[in-house]
Amino acid sequence: MEEKIFFNEGGVTVSNSQFVVGGQTYAMSEITSMRSVKVNPSKTILIFLLSFSLYFSYKVRTNPDIIYTHPLAISIFFYVPFVIGLVWLFSLKPKYKIIWTLSSGRTLAYARKDKEFIETVVIAFNDARAW
Repeated sequence: MEEKIFFNEGGVTVSNSQFVVGGQTYAMSEITSMRSVKVNPSKTILIFLLSFSLYFSYKVRTNPDIIYTHPLAISIFFYVPFVIGLVWLFSLKPKYKIIWTLSSGRTLAYARKDKEFIETVVIAFNDARAW
């Protein structure tokens, strides 16, 4: 039987007889299942740091016991990191993973930020299995 390629892009190849990812080749008969998963990045530490920055900038501004602090110093040490943190927070994007299980019980994953690419690989895998 001739090998038919269902997908070949970005270092991933899916054919009716093999699945190649990251230079590693797996026989289609060896793969028992494949699925895609969305993984959201953790924002906990970033939100904590943003809250910490706002809290201390408020404390420095409103506490009369603190010796006069120059407004430029407050901006540099509190507001600039806060703005950088906000930009960072809103620039975080989820990753999408392909998770496949081998007949030996080993589970492997391949991640990218491109959702369409991951979905296309899974569809090609399902088409190759049905072939």
